[in-house]
Amino acid sequence: MTVRLPGGMGFVDALVVRKAQWIAAEAGETLNGVYTFDKAMQQLPGVASP
Repeated sequence: MTVRLPGGMGFVDALVVRKAQWIAAEAGETLNGVYTFDKAMQQLPGVASP
């Protein structure tokens, strides 16, 4: 089963971004951003076009 979130992004895609943000926070580091060509993913906070 594939779960699609609003805007066309998949659950796994969103999970990867949120996990990266969580790992950075746990390590006391600043995550400068996650870059993707996926237009739907670029709607998430901290995600940008390369």
